[in-house]
Amino acid sequence: MCTPENLSNVAFCKSVLSKAIYLMAEDADLSPLLLSAVKLLAHSDLGIKKAAGQIIIRYQSTNPDAVLLGLNSLIKDCYDSSPMVRGQALKVMCSIRQLLVLEYAEPAIFRAFSDKSAFVRRTAVLACVKLYSLSNTFITESGIIDELYSMIRDPDPLVVTNCLCVLDEVLMSEGGIVINRGIAHYLLNRLDSFSNWSQSYVLQILCKYSPSSEDEIFDIMNVTDVLLKNNSIAVVDSCLQLFLHLLENMPHLQLEVCNRVKDAVVSQLGSGNVELIYCVVDQVKKLPQDICKVYAPEHKSFFCRHKDPCYLVNSKVTFLPRLVTKTTYKVIVEELCLHVTDRSAKLSLAAVKAIANIACDHKEAFEDCLEQLNDLLSSSSEQVVSNVLQTLKTIDLSDSKQVVTIITSVASSHRMVRDESGTVAMLCLLDTYGCDMPDTPYILEDLVENFDSISTGELKHQLLCTVMKVFLSRPAECQHILGALLELCVDDQNKALQGTAILYYDLLETGFSVARQVVTGLDRTQS
Repeated sequence: MCTPENLSNVAFCKSVLSKAIYLMAEDADLSPLLLSAVKLLAHSDLGIKKAAGQIIIRYQSTNPDAVLLGLNSLIKDCYDSSPMVRGQALKVMCSIRQLLVLEYAEPAIFRAFSDKSAFVRRTAVLACVKLYSLSNTFITESGIIDELYSMIRDPDPLVVTNCLCVLDEVLMSEGGIVINRGIAHYLLNRLDSFSNWSQSYVLQILCKYSPSSEDEIFDIMNVTDVLLKNNSIAVVDSCLQLFLHLLENMPHLQLEVCNRVKDAVVSQLGSGNVELIYCVVDQVKKLPQDICKVYAPEHKSFFCRHKDPCYLVNSKVTFLPRLVTKTTYKVIVEELCLHVTDRSAKLSLAAVKAIANIACDHKEAFEDCLEQLNDLLSSSSEQVVSNVLQTLKTIDLSDSKQVVTIITSVASSHRMVRDESGTVAMLCLLDTYGCDMPDTPYILEDLVENFDSISTGELKHQLLCTVMKVFLSRPAECQHILGALLELCVDDQNKALQGTAILYYDLLETGFSVARQVVTGLDRTQS
């Protein structure tokens, strides 16, 4: 790349390195340039040092010995008069994935901890994570953790934030950073000096602290109360999480706090930033159910928009059931039904499950939700019908006034369902509620005739169980179906299926009444 003659040619080196960085972004293999990059670490130009450092970090595994040749240059740069050079040298040194580097990195790190430049101190703190990933024991045995705790009182806010991040990372196996009263109150008193991002992170870290008295709780809330009206939704959310943590034994005050920030949260849902909206919805989803009800009057703000990406729509669809009340369930179910026919199979299933969750959690909505699911069974989409069948299987229909209507629709849709998950669900429904349906034996007969085309043991096993159950209710109509299926299952290579078929055969030989008593007893036990 560079010869000794042109090594000092700044323009030449910059042009070559600029092209190299571009090719790196294109995932080109530039490992042959590694040795030249090591030589360029000694260059006096900072831009060239940075580019050379990127190449070394990226391709160091291809020639570890060559990388070590640049250690002398890096050590020298750690004493440079320019803080940018010192920080860059420390960053590259701590990124080298060789244990030999630890011997040189330790004194450089401790020296950088007390550096006059905040940039160098920030770099030194973050470099500790790289050294920790290289050697877990190095950080603890070298005393770096104690030094990081003491640096929480650094005058630079970003150094403080970096210390909190690094300590929480390297102490993860022990539960993360320990926040005592002194640290907590020190951070609270310095909140105004932090940026929005740092404020958000500090508030999250403060959730690890448990005040010793109610007076202290309210003192902390008084200090941070102003942040509930911050222009950054991240800060507002982190402050809310801190308040909920402090007030975990005072749920009435939790509701009051959530009411205060509700308008700020809802206003973000109308922004055009889909990533921000997703984060807002995701954070609201984490709230306890009782507190989520605060957002029930604003349920339409959580409805999906035409331009919402699939991941945001899915997030909203799974959250909407938590906003259901006696007065809102109908409009929310109607909104969910719009997404049942979505081209995305995952989103379609999520919408159907959301309707089922509303049916199970709200008695007043139970019959209306079942009516909607029953209507969806007449859809011309195989995906929709299959999803509805899989969902209906999870609902107890025994007390519904529509159970006969629903099972009739299930029986009518059997030719529409071709995927095995939907077929298994259909058989489960017929097994439980459709033994007396006129069409049930014919549906089972059709499946038994196509037994050889079934590829999964789950579907074969469910078919056997369903045929046996229906036979015990209607022996005359199903005797020939069961006989043919038992013969097929005994000859099948699935040992579990063979065993079940032999068990059923032995039960029937013992007596019809005994078989019915045992099989129905097994069903009650499994349910």
